[in-house]
Amino acid sequence: MAEINKPDYTYLWSSGGSIVAPSNVKVQTGWTAEVPPFQWENWSQNRQDQAIAHILQHGISAWDAVTEYQAGKSYVQGSDGLVYKARTTHTNVNPVTDTSFVSWTKAMSGGLLNVQKFISTATYTPTPGTTSVVVEVFGAGGGGGSGQATGGGGVTVSGAGGGGGYAVSRLTSGFSGVLVQVGAGGTGGTIGASNAGTGGSTSFGGLLTATGGTGGDFGVAQPTNVTSITFSGVAGTGSGGNLMNSAGSKGVFAIQLNTQIIGGAGGHTGRNLKSGGDGLQLGISQPATAGNPGNAGLVLVWEYA
Repeated sequence: MAEINKPDYTYLWSSGGSIVAPSNVKVQTGWTAEVPPFQWENWSQNRQDQAIAHILQHGISAWDAVTEYQAGKSYVQGSDGLVYKARTTHTNVNPVTDTSFVSWTKAMSGGLLNVQKFISTATYTPTPGTTSVVVEVFGAGGGGGSGQATGGGGVTVSGAGGGGGYAVSRLTSGFSGVLVQVGAGGTGGTIGASNAGTGGSTSFGGLLTATGGTGGDFGVAQPTNVTSITFSGVAGTGSGGNLMNSAGSKGVFAIQLNTQIIGGAGGHTGRNLKSGGDGLQLGISQPATAGNPGNAGLVLVWEYA
């Protein structure tokens, strides 16, 4: 069959004429042997034109309470403008109010149902209607080093914590009930200690893991005529991701150039999130100071219908 051209629906049949609806009984019976009143015939043709024009305008028909929708086959447009696909065969279940996604699921609207954020250890339970997820795991940052007290003629700089690793996967099965573990940020260096703490690993079950960054070095007081570098922590790494595995960025070295002091800057993890604790820069006559802690890890689960 050759392609059928779309007809002109600028004018609908009898949209400016006389229309009278027959009774419901007559609609069910149809014409028998009578000559129908022209108003009834106008109603019949106008209703058909209205239905066709509705589909042409919306692309997908709007939901109604009387149609029996078929599981896995029927699509409707909800009152919120989104498109829904039937999960079950049913009648009179409004897709907009079916928030548990028992009868409907969102479709052709990007499909994103929800985003769950985990900042502590928990078990992941999918939002009803979820068929696939994208999981991001972020390792915790290392802590920043502490600094010695400075005398009347000295300064101190300490190293920063390394950023945590990062991994991403798209999963279509096996994600329900997975244990999510979120790494704690590395402790800042305590006064008198040599190094700060390492950040904890973050994981999504045994599927994805992002290790934490290590801590920055302790800052030793130096005379102001000294040039020195204090080392910062190295970054954690990501593993198990089927979309991405990456290391964070290591902490930036702390530098003393005579009287100019720059404490180390904490490293970053995925999405350029700050992760490692910053190092210290203590000027003349400052007391011993504890280091800055690293930031805790994070898990994001993007849920799709």
